[in-house]
Amino acid sequence: MFGLMDQVPLLELLLYIHAKSGDEEQVTALIALLQQPALNVHNPPSIRIAHVGSLEQRFLQRFAGELL
Repeated sequence: MFGLMDQVPLLELLLYIHAKSGDEEQVTALIALLQQPALNVHNPPSIRIAHVGSLEQRFLQRFAGELL
């Protein structure tokens, strides 16, 4: 199965295709996906650690919300 990093070139290709066709809605959605910290390998470790921490926090908040 594909990992997150295997999907980046595919997303970039889709972005190119939609930008060329003028589909601004799809371009905006693809740019938002590509800007996610989990997909950007060039982020410094501190940003990746902060991103993982925020994911864990949101998970725990939703989990606690379902239990209460």
